[in-house]
Amino acid sequence: MSHEDERLSRLLRADAPPERDTLFRISLIERRERQLCRRRAWMRIAVTAALLVLPAVVLAMAEPLTATVVVALVVAVTAAAIVSFRGLRLAVHWWRGN
Repeated sequence: MSHEDERLSRLLRADAPPERDTLFRISLIERRERQLCRRRAWMRIAVTAALLVLPAVVLAMAEPLTATVVVALVVAVTAAAIVSFRGLRLAVHWWRGN
């Protein structure tokens, strides 16, 4: 009986996937990266929408010169943030006068 059991277990293991399936792990990592990229994209969209709504609120509440400055600043920072983090830093440095 033990000879038949060994033979049967060997045949069953022949069709099993390898213990460490490299392609499965790569596809899992790829899926996680896609999810992370989607989350970042949605976060950028949300921040951009919030920053674009802010000037409308300021325009409704402030005097024209102040509203114009705020709108210009928000548009510059939003454009820089959409392009890159480095662009955002450069826009902040430019705004500070450094």
